[in-house]
Amino acid sequence: SYFAGSASLTTYLTASQLNTLTTRIIAPIEDHWFAVNNCTRFSTDMWNSVSNIQIAEGFLFPSVLRDHILSLDGAISEEVIGPLPNNKYYVSNGVLIQY
Repeated sequence: SYFAGSASLTTYLTASQLNTLTTRIIAPIEDHWFAVNNCTRFSTDMWNSVSNIQIAEGFLFPSVLRDHILSLDGAISEEVIGPLPNNKYYVSNGVLIQY
C-alpha cells in the first residue's frame, strides 16, 4: 500500500498559521539538504512552527519520526489513513484560496 509504514497527526490551521507555513516554504530557513537537514527535519520544523503539539527534534530517519508521531495523542497509523483529498490551497494577501 502507498501508506504502508505511514503515520498521521492532524491539526487545523488558522489563516495566520497557514501564512507562517507559506512564508517558510517560500523563504526557508535552510535552503539546502544534507544528512542532518533533510525531509524529516523540514517536516518537523514546519509542524512545530504552527502546532501546540510539538514533535521532538533531532530525528534523522523518517521511520524514527513516524514512531515518535505514533506515540503522540491523536496520531493514527496507516491502517486508518484513507485516500487523501485532492484539495490544494494557497494564501494570497492573507486569504486562503482552494483550487
